[in-house]
Amino acid sequence: MRTVFLENPALADTVTDAHFVTRDRMGRLIVFMARILASGDVKQIKGIGINEQTAVLLEPDGRSSIVGNGAAYFLYAATPASVLKAGTPLSIHDISVQKVTPGGSFDLRSWKGTATRYTFDVVEGTIHSTQPNDSLY
Repeated sequence: MRTVFLENPALADTVTDAHFVTRDRMGRLIVFMARILASGDVKQIKGIGINEQTAVLLEPDGRSSIVGNGAAYFLYAATPASVLKAGTPLSIHDISVQKVTPGGSFDLRSWKGTATRYTFDVVEGTIHSTQPNDSLY
């Protein structure tokens, strides 16, 4: 992982992941976020998961639009993991998720968009969602 990949203020304290739904990378993104948050380098961490054939078109002012065939997922966490130890399943709570579908928009400055909103709690390595059927996506 790199701490500076793109020099864009709108992406400060943000980790990104691609091929997101296809490769079921929600758990991976949450672990990345938990580790960065635990480092103490940031007080909050944001994550963006983008599926294949999908793009987040980012404007210089932080506004973006979602295009393609899949959704983009915008995650936010400010509470450090209660369990983050090698060889032990992760536990972290209060991760907010915003799912934006093609044609929708998202403002990275305010971290709000035309989105379906839900939250996650990860308990002993299992992600629990406030969406129907505990759906992650």
